Amino acid sequence: MSATPGTNAVPISGAYAPRPITPQGVREVSGWKLKHYTITCAGTPFQGAGYEEGLELGAARWLTQPPVADGRFGVGVCIFNQGARVDYVVLAWWGRENEFPIRVMLRDREPLGPWREAEGDESICVWDLQVCWHERNAWVETVLSRPDAPDIDDYLSRFLTIEA
Repeated sequence: MSATPGTNAVPISGAYAPRPITPQGVREVSGWKLKHYTITCAGTPFQGAGYEEGLELGAARWLTQPPVADGRFGVGVCIFNQGARVDYVVLAWWGRENEFPIRVMLRDREPLGPWREAEGDESICVWDLQVCWHERNAWVETVLSRPDAPDIDDYLSRFLTIEA
């Protein structure tokens, strides 16, 4: 798709298409319980080599200790997103009861570069946002709507799956 003259639109490299979003279970990282997802471009098998390094770097920088503290339940999400040209590790966690800090590590794929923190306007993409929306809804239903008995195990059991 290209920009229509006179609309001040920026050309788009291709039409949106759903991408597979695959739950990988719950994993423990630095004492935190993280719901783990992978996202890939449709038709591309996930190539997981090296993502653990990106997750470890991000966790060491951002996951506060101890995981469970006032207003913090020690749970969150990690997404290994194999984009078209860049690999992403998205790390998000629940804090202050209803806040969802999100941090991103990324690396170029061609040539394969080192993991680094996102800079400037580098951030999550529309497919990561799909996971975040699901996680928001799961958090509201299992924790915030149950102030007298939040159910973290129920939250950790709810995953989004998209087959594309």
